[in-house]
Amino acid sequence: FNACDTGQTSTQNLPTTVSDGTSITLQHNAACTSLGESDLYTVVNGGHDWPGGNYQYCFPIGIATKNLDATALIGSFAQRWTNNSTI
Repeated sequence: FNACDTGQTSTQNLPTTVSDGTSITLQHNAACTSLGESDLYTVVNGGHDWPGGNYQYCFPIGIATKNLDATALIGSFAQRWTNNSTI
């Protein structure tokens, strides 16, 4: 979608901060003709849950990783790409 050069994608394993059986892989590409960037976070061994979510009151489907906080990540993304610094 961002017209990125797939040969320029870097892959790294993020640090495992919680020993919950999951790990996070990040694929990053800044070589995009749209002047944007592309990040793909993959939860290895995770379930169909919100990463970093709190599932005390509902039934999770698999392991909800605590090695990534999706809410904070989306907030950070929104703050970088908007003119409204109060997000």
